[in-house]
Amino acid sequence: MLSPVEAELVGSDEDIKSLLAQVLVEVGELREENRQLRERVSELEDEVLEARRAAKRQAAPFRRKEKIPQEKQKKSGRKVGHEPAFREPPQQVDRTIEVSLDRHCPDCGSTLEDERSHEHYVVDIPPILPVTTKYITKSASCPCCNQRWNSAHPSLPSFATGSAGVMIGPGAVALAAQMRAEFGAPFRKISSFLSTALNLRVSASGVLGLLKRAAKSLETSRNSIIGELRSSSRVCVDETSWRLCNEGAWAWVFASDKETHYVIDKSRGHQVVKEVLGSDFDGFLQSDCFGAYMPLRYKKSKCLGHLIKSLVAIEEVQKDSSASRFPKMALKILRDALKLRDEEEKLSDKEYQVAAWRLERRLDRLLARRTKSDHDRRLANRMRRYRHEWFPFLYYEDVDATNNLAERQIRPFVLCRKISSGNRSEWGAELQATIMSVFATCRQRGQDFVATLTAALGQPETAHL
Repeated sequence: MLSPVEAELVGSDEDIKSLLAQVLVEVGELREENRQLRERVSELEDEVLEARRAAKRQAAPFRRKEKIPQEKQKKSGRKVGHEPAFREPPQQVDRTIEVSLDRHCPDCGSTLEDERSHEHYVVDIPPILPVTTKYITKSASCPCCNQRWNSAHPSLPSFATGSAGVMIGPGAVALAAQMRAEFGAPFRKISSFLSTALNLRVSASGVLGLLKRAAKSLETSRNSIIGELRSSSRVCVDETSWRLCNEGAWAWVFASDKETHYVIDKSRGHQVVKEVLGSDFDGFLQSDCFGAYMPLRYKKSKCLGHLIKSLVAIEEVQKDSSASRFPKMALKILRDALKLRDEEEKLSDKEYQVAAWRLERRLDRLLARRTKSDHDRRLANRMRRYRHEWFPFLYYEDVDATNNLAERQIRPFVLCRKISSGNRSEWGAELQATIMSVFATCRQRGQDFVATLTAALGQPETAHL
């Protein structure tokens, strides 16, 4: 005989089917609620990451959050016991002024005794006045060709006469170009500096004309830079947002150890890279994980610095949960790889190869594991996608572990963007990219940009009129 509870549980088939349907509905509702909660957790983690990034992008990212007591604040100046530094007396003295002394005491009128001499040096900038040179050129006609030829001078930029016969020399052109390339100075500020500091009156539009001359004379140097990049064993590339003709555009940088080339283009696609480096580029292309580089058939190396920053950010978000150990394990492998690179000279070739092989296997085993959180899954997928592009720096001396070179070289464009926001014309963008490319390359090579540009502004001895 059935107990009352068993009797209550036993019912008709219709009751059982109804109960089962109700359970299935409740399970579906719970699954949907669980999915929504997981999505909400992912959104909150994204907000935390974005808040951390925004905090790092503030105007004063290195300021201290806590207030330091006055007695604990670091004192200015050199530390106690540090060797003093002072300005050496100049080797050349251009003029000497002897200051006489009244032999009577200003207080009581008594005669002063024991007179001594003291030496002081004042190094200053004298008033700068432009040097005006008048050039008298000669021209003559050829009776056979019926053409007229004009004599030329390297410092004479044009054969114009009359109202257009007063021109600015190559030294001032080179200085204006350096102010534009190094400091990102607007045309009006360059004009103001030339007027107030050098007594050389040039309008803002006149400064633009000087920069046009500079860019035209540097075209050959820029083409040479592109040729050197195409034959380099490694080229670092990066891009940042720009404004061109009041539209969204991109400023690209291509940098090797001795050359830097800038491109301003409305496209962020891989064809920009291919136009610069060509289809026969045989070196390593070092970049971040931006997808535009994937279609390129070059040898590639990805930046470990970007990946480490992402892993650290995920680890901080998940540090209070036991969701996954993936970020910590991945960071350990990447840091061991950097440590192995630094200790290469201490190991034999065989020991180094074995250590590198073990790192590769550790990374493969980690990426073969299943990840729990969405953030871990995204990072793991990224690491799998570029699996063979993380460790080229372990096997090739010319390849670095990070893309820091490109990020350093693109920094001047970021500063220019804060000042001018971009270019209003395509020829203006080409002008700026040309001048900044040659300037950055001269700095890498330890060359004087002003001297380089001044030499490039020269002309042949005779020219057709």
